[in-house]
Amino acid sequence: MRILMLARVLLLLLLACFTSQSFGQRNKPLIDSLERLTLKQSDSALATTYSELAWQYRSLDRTKAISYGRKAIAQSKKTGFKRGLAQAYNDLGILYFDKELYDSSVILYKEALKIREQLKDEHGQAKIYNKLGIVYQKQGEFATALEYQLKALPGFENAGDNIGTSYTLNNIGILNQNMSRYDEALKYHKRSVDIKQRINDRAGLAQSYVNVGNIYKILGDNANAETYYEDALVLANAIGNKEYISNIQNNLGELYIRKKDYDKAISIVSASYKIREEIGDTKGVVSCLNNLAMLYIDMSRYDTARAVLKTAEQIAERGVNTRPELMFIYQTYARLYEATGNATHALDFYKRHISVKDTLYTDEVGSKFAELETRYKTLQKDQQIQRQYLALEQNRFAISQQKLQLSEAGLEIAENELEIKKQKETILQQQLDSARKEMAIQALHKQNQVKELELRNQKLAINRRNILLMAIVAVSGLGALLTRSYYRRYRLMQNARLQAVVMQQQELATRAVLDAEENERKRIAGDLHDTVGQMMSAAKINLSMLESDLVFDKEEQRVAYHKVLALVDESCREVRTVSHNIMPNALLKSGLANGVRDFINRIDDRFIKIDLFIDGLHERIDPNVEAVLYRVVQECVNNVIKHSGANKLDISIIKDEESISATLEDNGKGFDTTDTTKFEGIGLKNIITRIKFLKGSVEWNSAPGRGTLVAIYVPYDSNRVQ
Repeated sequence: MRILMLARVLLLLLLACFTSQSFGQRNKPLIDSLERLTLKQSDSALATTYSELAWQYRSLDRTKAISYGRKAIAQSKKTGFKRGLAQAYNDLGILYFDKELYDSSVILYKEALKIREQLKDEHGQAKIYNKLGIVYQKQGEFATALEYQLKALPGFENAGDNIGTSYTLNNIGILNQNMSRYDEALKYHKRSVDIKQRINDRAGLAQSYVNVGNIYKILGDNANAETYYEDALVLANAIGNKEYISNIQNNLGELYIRKKDYDKAISIVSASYKIREEIGDTKGVVSCLNNLAMLYIDMSRYDTARAVLKTAEQIAERGVNTRPELMFIYQTYARLYEATGNATHALDFYKRHISVKDTLYTDEVGSKFAELETRYKTLQKDQQIQRQYLALEQNRFAISQQKLQLSEAGLEIAENELEIKKQKETILQQQLDSARKEMAIQALHKQNQVKELELRNQKLAINRRNILLMAIVAVSGLGALLTRSYYRRYRLMQNARLQAVVMQQQELATRAVLDAEENERKRIAGDLHDTVGQMMSAAKINLSMLESDLVFDKEEQRVAYHKVLALVDESCREVRTVSHNIMPNALLKSGLANGVRDFINRIDDRFIKIDLFIDGLHERIDPNVEAVLYRVVQECVNNVIKHSGANKLDISIIKDEESISATLEDNGKGFDTTDTTKFEGIGLKNIITRIKFLKGSVEWNSAPGRGTLVAIYVPYDSNRVQ
């Protein structure tokens, strides 16, 4: 059983060494677009594009990423683009951090920090402080790391950046954990967890759960540690973060070693090692190897443990971020030699362990931690007092403002009262004048009333006649309008029905033509394969059988015979090829995706390189849609091969819930799309007719010397009845 487990681990180690996948292929179109964009840009826009290319190449090609990062720095300096220069230094620092070139990374971060300080960008400074803290933590300089993290924390808090605040609290917790200040570490980690739960940061929660689990593991609370690790693993698997998954697996493995569950331990630590080897995590690889060595010591596999420790020691001595891991390796060596009875070697490695530990965790560093903590808490209290004093001053100012407003309001009321008195006197005088005038008006009014009554009677008679005439005219007009409206609606309904019938007939006719065409293709393909193909095959067999019965007087006769036989054989193959092109089996049996792949695979890639991307076509769709799209793609590819002179063709077919879209882009000589004669050929007309049958659209984007892009869009409802 133990031999089988050992073989399994060695196999996983070998697989990890030889497994590498090219990451970022899906980002290639974006990178190509950005690189084309650099040919047209200048000034700060070009610097920004260089920075974006450096970031996109980060996981794909670090050499190119660094090259574009340097170009971004040069362009930003040339144009005086300070914010872009700070970002370029920052991104290049991250690239060197990925390569574990920490000294270069620190220099670049500090250059970015200078510019952020000039721009008075407190939030940007906090981000760089955080990165510097992580670099120094990687190098084992914990006091310096804590100093930078404590500088970063108020910057994130003042900016209201919950993510930055939570991750900085997490880093401070890890540093306290490294210094064995476990109570302080738990406080910071739990503050980080509270923020991440509030903002639903699943990736951050996975990281924090691991850190809390680590502290419980150190304190010997295995049950709590396992609970936090398993919760973290669920989150890490949900987001697909390999780095988090491998870290959790390694910690769980160490926990299983403590519980003597060796089968689980060897399986999960080996899985962690494979991921860390794949992503280039040197420190993580050393940690996994050290855990495997401890496992083999407990299993009394001392030779295997020694070999694994030797590999871990060599990697740790070369690494720039593995000093803490080297300390644990020496401790494991001491355990190994103690278990094998070699007290001299055990004591030697224990002394090495103590020596490295003393350089990392001195009393001076511990005092520095306490000093930094005190300084940070004092700063927090000072800031709180300042905020309270500012609030008090603001309240005093508000009260003064209210008193001033009340005084002004009182003065305004007094002025209003005086004005009201003046207005009342004026009104009384006006009322007296009005009374006099009203008496004179009433006398005139009585004289006019008699005349108004006479006029009213006359107007009433005239109005009655007018109303009667208007009513007659209105009724007549309304009747005419209703009749005209009804007639127009009737005509529109008739036209709509006629148009619907015509459209239906056109669609049925088009479908009938396409169905007839596909059926004829199937019949011809079947006849070629089953009739002509079988007859050619029979002819070949009969010719082959005649060879033994024929007597050749001359060698030329034998050569001529074999040429005839070869010609028949070539004819058989040609019949099969024609039959397949007319109606490919892959399309009939497996659907559109496999049909297109089979068609592309038959094209000689020495003549033209074709990249095919298909997404969403995991299940079969309407056979008519499959057939039409296959013929359209086949016709477009044939046009590229025959007419474009291209040596590269990109094909993309994507299906979502509402539609199917396809694009074909070549690097050929292109053509003038405004020239309508180009679209009079049978091939392009067939493409347009077929896509219109599916109620879709097709567009050509091309120009002489610029290649051609064909964009096809077909609406498609996956739930419709087929």
